Amino acid sequence: LFWTPTLGYNNYNGFMAGLAFYNHAAFQKTFEYEFMPFYGFKNKDIAGYGNVQFNLKPKTRFQQISLGVKAARFAYANIPLELNYNKVSPFVNFIFKKKNARSSITQNLSYRAVFLFKEKSNFYFDDATNEIVSQKSEDSYLINDVTYKLDNKRAINPFSVSANYQSAVGMDKASLTGNYYLTLKNKKAFHFRMFAGKVFSNTSKFFDGRFRMSGQTGYQDYTFDNFYFGRSSYSANNVASQQFTETDGAFKTGSYAGQSDDWIVAFNIKTTK
Repeated sequence: LFWTPTLGYNNYNGFMAGLAFYNHAAFQKTFEYEFMPFYGFKNKDIAGYGNVQFNLKPKTRFQQISLGVKAARFAYANIPLELNYNKVSPFVNFIFKKKNARSSITQNLSYRAVFLFKEKSNFYFDDATNEIVSQKSEDSYLINDVTYKLDNKRAINPFSVSANYQSAVGMDKASLTGNYYLTLKNKKAFHFRMFAGKVFSNTSKFFDGRFRMSGQTGYQDYTFDNFYFGRSSYSANNVASQQFTETDGAFKTGSYAGQSDDWIVAFNIKTTK
């Protein structure tokens, strides 16, 4: 058992302090876990993250099968009420056995079920006080997520290809992402990325499943996979609202243009000096 002090921060929990408990280090174990409970000093509430998984090595066409569950709880809004989200995500990951043990190519197929439980604010008019009153309720939804990935980690010009499919009540979408890294003789490197996505339906009452040319901001991250300083911030004057993840189109300039509930294709190039 290992443990270490941890610190965190977002706009809603404020500064967070806690401990991380885990049992894995340099070498993989059959049973691995990590728990990271936090206390938020701003909202005076509990937050945290946890992961438990079994790594099995069956004598089949799979080199390894990992079964587990991840969970997280953090605040995501504080106006007019302090709101939290709770996420539970069981998963299974199949790593295909290599035909040649020295091959640099790995393939894996993974499935996860993302259960989200979000507190939300409701407003109603109180006839007794003639005031608008807010109260908490909860939204819950399930997203099924399947990903296949081929990754060639060769030393020279590595590349990867991944295909993803997501399904929920009112939402179905698929995407394909390719990455290629090119290194020239003068040690200058290029990273080429291509993304293509197709939305088959986008009528969920809980979230907006559109693809976006400039990735996802906090309030657009409906799977709650990433961590944001201001998850619910959207004002242009708020620095936290400018944070976004390099998903979907992954363009580096945040923009409301280029959002599509039909299809999207993007091509990115990065280079070193």
